Amino acid sequence: MRIAAAVLLAVALHVAAPCVSSPARAQLRGHGGPVRALAASPDGASAISGGFDSRAIVWSLRDGRAARVLRRHEDAVAAVAALPEGGVATGGADGRVALWRGDGDAPARELPPRSGPISALALSPDGGRLAVAAWDGAVVVADLAGGDIRRFDGLRANPNAVAFSADSAALIIGLYDGEVRIQPLSGGPTTVLPGLAPVAALARRPDGAMVVARADGAIERLTLAPVALQPLARQAAPVTALAVSAGGAVAVAALDGSISLLSEDGRSLVALPTKRLGPVWALAFAGD
Repeated sequence: MRIAAAVLLAVALHVAAPCVSSPARAQLRGHGGPVRALAASPDGASAISGGFDSRAIVWSLRDGRAARVLRRHEDAVAAVAALPEGGVATGGADGRVALWRGDGDAPARELPPRSGPISALALSPDGGRLAVAAWDGAVVVADLAGGDIRRFDGLRANPNAVAFSADSAALIIGLYDGEVRIQPLSGGPTTVLPGLAPVAALARRPDGAMVVARADGAIERLTLAPVALQPLARQAAPVTALAVSAGGAVAVAALDGSISLLSEDGRSLVALPTKRLGPVWALAFAGD
């Protein structure tokens, strides 16, 4: 089990990343400050990081180097996503979302700017759509082939997290007021599940169930058929990020710098032997 984890330090970012042909850990240095977002390509060959320095970096995990630096945002890059065919999506606190293809210095496409910071990006399992949550009280879904952009308003609070259902037919939206909303993209009725603390992160497991993490440390399992929200383990510190492996392992990052794995029964967390050098803001499983 291999994890790429972005760890906030006083002056630099340290990333523990898998390398295909080199040592299992590498220090990927390049950002001019803390890193906020991280994603890995499906093949495990590269990772994308977004920093408070307004840049995103595509890293080669084979040789531990910065393969490409993406400059478009005027504020922190708060969300990143790996797109089909080697593409990259970046979302910033400036409200911009840029879609990058190939090796050019400019994005291949930009979505209409938002009036609030981007808080989360999610690629649909079918690879055709990108969901964008922002602190303007809405989530939009963009067709990556250049088609329509749908906007979902009416949220009672700002969205912190967004994910697609396994069949790409619905959005799961986690709100700052604790609500989890299931929004069918076909236009059917929305299911609203209240919660006691802000939703910090969402992640989809291979069986289609969602893992929900909250700012008070609570971790929950959300099933969609039938809809049910089940309490799981509780992290001692506020949860900052989730990651799920292709095999269903769940990694949990927390504000106290800890990284843990959720037990198979979901009732406990097993801490990984990592140095607690500061809050862990993002993590991702790479490849397998």
